[in-house]
Amino acid sequence: ATSRVLWPHGTRAENECLNSALQHLADSLAGEEAGLQAIQYATQVVGEAFAEKSEAGAAAATPPPPASPLDNTLGRRMIYFHHIINENKRALVRDWAAQLRLGGYSKIGWPGLVVIEGSEVACQEYVRGLQRLKWQHMAVRGEETEPLAEGQSIDGARKMHHGFEELGTEGMSTFANRCKEAGLEELFRTFLNGNVRG
Repeated sequence: ATSRVLWPHGTRAENECLNSALQHLADSLAGEEAGLQAIQYATQVVGEAFAEKSEAGAAAATPPPPASPLDNTLGRRMIYFHHIINENKRALVRDWAAQLRLGGYSKIGWPGLVVIEGSEVACQEYVRGLQRLKWQHMAVRGEETEPLAEGQSIDGARKMHHGFEELGTEGMSTFANRCKEAGLEELFRTFLNGNVRG
């Protein structure tokens, strides 16, 4: 069965995320009476997204402060979200990473994932900034730290690229492959294992 809804106040991306989630729900309920469940689910998701949209507009306020140049530890985080669909929050995820010189990726939709790498101080500030926003569920599922050798720079120790890239709702395999290519498969597995930290 195919389920589609149009949320007139949602952006095109938010409507795509919503319909992708509804299609996954419809596929999981194949052969069952699912109309009421789909309507209830769509109502819940649109309500959450509307609340997030209002709040994120207000929260776009202050980004976390930049990292200390004296930080001598490389940090990484794997962060799980119930979902990342709100365009304001998606922009904050990208912009704060750029401002803090963190490399990594975000995978939007259900579930949402963010992996970051850079100065440990910047990683901590980034997570604190995201925690100030309202999420249905957010958890740091994996973290790694590596002290830098004398004379080694953060950029010289990175395993991921220096920029931050947003992947689409169907980007889970790309997200996993990028982690694997960077030698961070174990960090990615913390998301799969659901070992919540922090």
